[in-house]
Amino acid sequence: MRKLIAVLVVLALLVVGADIAGRLIAQQKAAQALGTRLDAAHDPSVGIHGFSFLFQAVRGDYSHITIDAGDLTMGPIDGTALHADLYDVQFPLSDALSGNLHHLAADRATV
Repeated sequence: MRKLIAVLVVLALLVVGADIAGRLIAQQKAAQALGTRLDAAHDPSVGIHGFSFLFQAVRGDYSHITIDAGDLTMGPIDGTALHADLYDVQFPLSDALSGNLHHLAADRATV
């Protein structure tokens, strides 16, 4: 019985660790893709919220994503900043892995 409990605890820790690592990698890739797309001097900060990240990624539906970018050029205005909260985001896993932002859609956003 103790071995079974130990195995279950180890498996739970591995799943949580994979979820955290997957979230960090996805946030980094999203920041790089957005930085390229926005032609930003520095990659923006991307936060993917909600649990479990892996479940959201497989479905391609994310509950809440936060994007913070500074030093942007928007038309004739230099040095602008962006803070966006995206809710109920649809972003297929295949697009996320390739860095393709063309199918990224949110049901609502606060900018």
